[in-house]
Amino acid sequence: MKTIEINLYEFDELGEEEQKRALRELSDINTDFDWWEFVYEDAEQIGCEIKGFDLWGKTIGFGFKQDPETIAENIIKSHGKDCDTYKAAKAFKKEQNGSQFKFQLKECYFKMLENDYAHRTSKEAIIETIECNDYEFAKDGTLYHYHLWTT
Repeated sequence: MKTIEINLYEFDELGEEEQKRALRELSDINTDFDWWEFVYEDAEQIGCEIKGFDLWGKTIGFGFKQDPETIAENIIKSHGKDCDTYKAAKAFKKEQNGSQFKFQLKECYFKMLENDYAHRTSKEAIIETIECNDYEFAKDGTLYHYHLWTT
């Protein structure tokens, strides 16, 4: 039988270069799943549909599943007054310009996806995930994988 002893470090115990390595290694930790589902669900709840998006190509497939009046009412009932979607719905109620309303909502939902992604991939969010999950690292900043040693 062999006994292997390994020194493990919490993120804040690593040196600056090792922390940078850990952050690079875990850069997709908050986006390696369907992170956009909440934004899609929000669109569904007001009567819209997101068919896909490309953050780098700056495109989003977006459509109405209900009439614009119903969508505007759904937004006014469920979104806060400071939301851009709420402001767009209020403007639609006054002007009744459906194509402009659809364009504004499309832009709002793309912005939501873009902002959510930017937050999830920020240094602060990655560190928060690391700390919340009590990840441990080797001295060089590589993530220690328990399953490799416990099987």
